[in-house]
Amino acid sequence: MIVVDKIKPALAEVYKSEDVEVRLRRYKIACILSIGGTASGVTLDYVMNPEFIWPLFYTRFSAVFIVLALLAITRTRIAKPRVIALNLIWAMTVNTSICGMVYITGGAVSPYYAGLNLVILAAGVLLPWTLIETLFVSLVTLVMYISTCVLWGFTAGETIVWSLLFSNCFFIFLTGLISTTSSFFTTQARIRDFNLRIELDSRNKELEDMDQLKSEFFSNVSHELRTPLTLILAPIQDLLKRPEVLSDSVSRHLRMARDNSLRLLKLVNDLLEVIKLEEGKSRMNLRGVDINDFIAGVVNSMIHMAEPRQITMKVESLEESHVVHADVYAMERIFLNLLSNAIKFTPPGGEITVRIFAENQIVFIEVSDTGIGISEDEISFIFDRFRQADSSITRKYQGSGLGLALVKNLTEKMGGSIQVKSKVKVGTTMTVGLPIYEGVVEELGVLGEPSEDILQSIHQSAEHRAALPVSSPFEQSESELPEGEGPSLMIVDDEPDMRQYLVGFLEGEYRISQVRDGKQALDLAREYLPDLMLLDLMLPELDGHEVCRRLKGDPKTRNIKIVLLTARVDEGAKIIALENGADDFLTKPFSRTEVETRLRNLLETSKLESELIDRNDDLERALSELKQAQSNLIRSEKLNALGGLAAGLLHEVNNPLNYVISAIHLAQMEPIVKANEDLTEYLDDINEGVGRIRNIVSDLHTFAHPSEVDKRKAFSMSGAIESSMRFTASECTNLEIVLELADVDTIDGSEGHIVQVLINLLSNAARAIKRLNKSRPGKIAIRSERFDDRMRVGVSDNGIGMDEETMGRVFEPFYTTKDVGEGMGLGLSICHTIIQNHGGAMDVKSVEGECSEFTFDLPLVREKTSENQSDNIALGYS
Repeated sequence: MIVVDKIKPALAEVYKSEDVEVRLRRYKIACILSIGGTASGVTLDYVMNPEFIWPLFYTRFSAVFIVLALLAITRTRIAKPRVIALNLIWAMTVNTSICGMVYITGGAVSPYYAGLNLVILAAGVLLPWTLIETLFVSLVTLVMYISTCVLWGFTAGETIVWSLLFSNCFFIFLTGLISTTSSFFTTQARIRDFNLRIELDSRNKELEDMDQLKSEFFSNVSHELRTPLTLILAPIQDLLKRPEVLSDSVSRHLRMARDNSLRLLKLVNDLLEVIKLEEGKSRMNLRGVDINDFIAGVVNSMIHMAEPRQITMKVESLEESHVVHADVYAMERIFLNLLSNAIKFTPPGGEITVRIFAENQIVFIEVSDTGIGISEDEISFIFDRFRQADSSITRKYQGSGLGLALVKNLTEKMGGSIQVKSKVKVGTTMTVGLPIYEGVVEELGVLGEPSEDILQSIHQSAEHRAALPVSSPFEQSESELPEGEGPSLMIVDDEPDMRQYLVGFLEGEYRISQVRDGKQALDLAREYLPDLMLLDLMLPELDGHEVCRRLKGDPKTRNIKIVLLTARVDEGAKIIALENGADDFLTKPFSRTEVETRLRNLLETSKLESELIDRNDDLERALSELKQAQSNLIRSEKLNALGGLAAGLLHEVNNPLNYVISAIHLAQMEPIVKANEDLTEYLDDINEGVGRIRNIVSDLHTFAHPSEVDKRKAFSMSGAIESSMRFTASECTNLEIVLELADVDTIDGSEGHIVQVLINLLSNAARAIKRLNKSRPGKIAIRSERFDDRMRVGVSDNGIGMDEETMGRVFEPFYTTKDVGEGMGLGLSICHTIIQNHGGAMDVKSVEGECSEFTFDLPLVREKTSENQSDNIALGYS
């Protein structure tokens, strides 16, 4: 029985046919193994049961003869339709023979029952039986064994060892279970394999049909393209032969149209030739060709393509020329492709050598260059159709990937071979081998010379002109943005013709820079910041998406408006372009009007955005100034309020304070007080406290009446600094004082108040240093420098410094970081007010835990001399 449950009804017969073939093949193997195993068992009989040697011998070879007969049936026509029956007969024959040997050698005690396990195992593993078939044979084998043991006990009159019989039956059953399970999974695997093979064959057939349809489509399209291309090229070439009736601009456009039409025609011709070779429709017109003359002609026709890039081309020919049997047209296409590739991949100043030599009746033509070379990984597929060493959108070298595939096919069609050797950055050698021909040499025309037939002439031009790409990665094309007025535009495209076309109608409206690859575009855009950029998607080095993404991600270049040029028209390409930051995109081909309109719209958008950014900056600046004015107003109002409060307090405090001072002074003059030390000490303490109150009142007076200063007069800043240092000498003991003072320092202001400011700053600096607990040597620096008609003074220390919050509030009245009783927080506020009243400003800079610096500026007295600049006296300040 054949299992076809999981086989499609339409394929059931196919599966049955294959199953029969497999069964028959495996059946033959089983027969041969059973014949060998049964016959070789004679040695086992001789060792274990020599007393039964002849009965066992007859039993064995009876089975051998029957299996031989079954094997012979496989050669007849009745074998295939009855292959299942033959399989079962084989199993029953072998099992009967084994049961016979079990009966002869003692029934249940006979070790020959193990042969039954082997038969069941072979049925499940070796033979492609189904679960039902294996289960049937296993059960029949078990019944045969039990029957044989019972029959032996009955005929021999011996007692059956039932425990041993049960043990042997258990192992036969277990072997049958394993074989049945194996048969089930083997059958399922065979069905799956069959389905997969059928599906694979179906897919292969579909692929073959699709490949055939594709070839037919390409062939039809190529044929259809050749006609209009010929009709385009013929009148263009006629017009170019009459330069006297054409302007320079028209001639330039016609030459561009001709060259690119020839490129397209060559691609169409290559595609047609590859399809013909694949389908076996290409016909070779073989004849005797003198290889020296032929190669010399091809090289001469290509020299004009190498000369503009200073590439040397030379031929090393045989002294005695040889003849090959070849198609001239095919040979011309082969070596035009090889030489054009060598020119394309060789840097300027390189060398191309064509060497001809003969070995073993084969002529070899080597085309060697000193170009960029090919890596080992890429060599394996350079002859595949539509494959290039670099197939990414950032590849440096343009091409369809048909050239070398065509070269290989044409060479093999003529009975030749082609080999390649290459090393990266050293060069490449292509070697074509063709068999030597003993026939007559036929005359060749001059290669590359136009034919009198207009159509043939056009196709020759396509081979010679368009074989070489229009651009080379070694050619530098980047240009700076020209100076002048008007919007700037950067055109980025690796095709010179495309750049020339765009420049032709845009140069009157824009200042244009031309760039050929993505890396150059990125560098020049960052340097010149053009207003607009026309950016091709497929570029060497960096593709258009990457250039766009980097420019838009840089704050310096993000405002450049980018139009991405792409030949892809699908929605996904547009989305990717927009995701990478492109402002717009154009799909090739595009019209002049479309390019001009899109650029003009983007330029207007850019102007509006710039105006919006400028207005936003103005608003932010005005808002900042408003906040500063509001802060100053609040501060002024706060100071005025505090000043009024301080003035009121002074009036109420001064009178009783004067009475207290006078009373203490009179008390100290009394003899009884002078005689009592305790009383004198008490009065001194009281006098000290009153003195502190008097200092506070003095500070409040200065704060409340900041405009009540000495009359403004000229004084020396260096003199004021020296005075302040004398007043603070006790506080600055053991501190290093460094001075850097300007030579000209005559100030217009109140010297007393400026001395007060300096004393306050020096005292604060000394206290800030002492709070460091002498962790480093204390240092205070005082500097003054002149700028224009003002003097800037700075007092810095390497003390404890301030955090940002303290720096923000340090000039507020009554704000202090000192301990209680050490100050009211008016000192720096008074200093700030004094400097403001002098028309200056006071600032602070600090690093917490390291240093602080207070600076302020004051007006200089206008000097009658013409000296505008003074030298500094360097006294060690750093």
